Amino acid sequence: MVEWANAIPNYVLVLLIVIPLTGAIVASKMEVEQELSFLAEAVSEWAANVKIARIKRDSLQAQLIAVAREYAGYEKDILGEAAGNPVATFAVLTSLPSRYPNLSADAHYGSLLSNFTTTENELQEKIERHNDFAQQHNTVLLSPKFTYSFSNRHKWPRKEYIAAVES
Repeated sequence: MVEWANAIPNYVLVLLIVIPLTGAIVASKMEVEQELSFLAEAVSEWAANVKIARIKRDSLQAQLIAVAREYAGYEKDILGEAAGNPVATFAVLTSLPSRYPNLSADAHYGSLLSNFTTTENELQEKIERHNDFAQQHNTVLLSPKFTYSFSNRHKWPRKEYIAAVES
């Protein structure tokens, strides 16, 4: 061992090693916790955005069906093809104007259909954003920096993805 090392007590040498190492571990843990807090908040925010977009979409869908029902001959098609399935509803409601010229001439239906299409696209974008943040959050949970920094893993549960197509 080097002569100057013999002059320094062992506990001082240990402190010179332990203090910086502890500081680095604490800083790493704080960094990971901040990242997870941001991502968890983003996931929650986008889940709320998806919920709002679905409510808006469902409202527009109901209005579209109501307008289409005014054309009495189409009621059976609308009820049979669109009932309870958002994907089928979207396909049916967008195809109706091509099958029924009177309906395509209805300005209110056209406006609702345009809003419905826009809302459906926004909903898909919001689902994608939510799932992107959920994936980033879950990736951090699997990273070595998280594994070595946290003993209380229950505080950071895995985030669930939102299905693009509702069942």
